[in-house]
Amino acid sequence: MASCIDNAYRPLVAGLDVHDAYAGGDPNNTDKTTTAHIFLDTSGDNCYNKSGTEMRRICVDMDEVMADALGEHLLRYNKHFGEKITLKDLQGKWLWDVVSTDRHAVLDAYLRSEDFFEVLAVMPESQRVLHRLQMNYEVFIATAAMEVPTSFQAKYRWLAKHFPFIPASHIVYCGDKSILRADYLIDDNPRQLRRFKGEGILYNAPHNAGVKGYKRVNDWLEVEQLFLS
Repeated sequence: MASCIDNAYRPLVAGLDVHDAYAGGDPNNTDKTTTAHIFLDTSGDNCYNKSGTEMRRICVDMDEVMADALGEHLLRYNKHFGEKITLKDLQGKWLWDVVSTDRHAVLDAYLRSEDFFEVLAVMPESQRVLHRLQMNYEVFIATAAMEVPTSFQAKYRWLAKHFPFIPASHIVYCGDKSILRADYLIDDNPRQLRRFKGEGILYNAPHNAGVKGYKRVNDWLEVEQLFLS
């Protein structure tokens, strides 16, 4: 029986859409020309757990689900401008909505700095729960990196440091997540869930407050209860 980690993969290229760098991405950005490498399973092998049961597949977004990108963005902005914007100020809004347009270039520069995606805090309990999920599900990390060209290697290093049990073959860079062939997608961005063909799980974030129509999880303990209880 083939191992899931040993499956063969082939690269694809797909256009990135807006908001794919992380949940705080500029909603006014309409440049869709950037491309990203995507890896899809083409081996034809199914994956099974130790009991011989075929494993369902979960795709997990990185920023604002595994990594606290918004927290780092706020930290840099508040320090730079002497502001005191909090998560409560962002309920139902993107960071770009509450920052004046003349400062949007600075917000973008933070994202494009070489260290931004490498220093992000890990969401509480995400490491432990993802490790448990791997025992019962086929887990892929599905994130968009190439909208911010400097983020590719930083994101890879971040994942290798904090989630070393996730193989490189199970890290997916994409834009439109409707291309993902999975049973579940855990993501903070409702736009991605709308196009996903499996079951979308909305991970709570300030900008998606008030969004209805999806099963919502507030933290990784609720993810654990949903999939492993």
